[in-house]
Amino acid sequence: TIRRAGSRPAVRAQSGDGLFSGSTVATGSTGKAAITYPDGSITRLDSSTTVKVSARRAGRGAAQTSFQQSAGLTWNKVQKLVGVSSFKVRGPNAATAEVRGTVFGYYVEQDPNGAPVIWVDTWSGSVLIGGTGGSVLAATGQRVTVRAGAAPTPPAPIPAGDRQLPST
Repeated sequence: TIRRAGSRPAVRAQSGDGLFSGSTVATGSTGKAAITYPDGSITRLDSSTTVKVSARRAGRGAAQTSFQQSAGLTWNKVQKLVGVSSFKVRGPNAATAEVRGTVFGYYVEQDPNGAPVIWVDTWSGSVLIGGTGGSVLAATGQRVTVRAGAAPTPPAPIPAGDRQLPST
């Protein structure tokens, strides 16, 4: 579904629907979706994923793209950015992922107590991952975890089982 900024009900999304800054995209328990950007970057949403898109133009045609991810899994392939262009994902636990041309996964899950846990997997390139109390740089093949009230963990190898996920 898509809920455009300022509109009350969400509507069923169709292939080719345009998004505007402030639009929220949500997939159901069996749904999947993809958001393509003018520069050729893409965000794929797995089932049960919710993101709120924000985009604006900066000086000299630079694009500043971001989204707030409150649930689920996204796989992001971001084209090499130039100038002051940016691509950033925000989620629970003050977790952020900033890139300038890379492939990464952003997962919002819950621990057994229901607290959000964020995992950022870097499939190629590097990702700057922030959280409460600092940030770390993850390189290709590395995962960083962000828990509530904690700094991001040091980068570690992506678990072998996660390398087999269909979304990757």
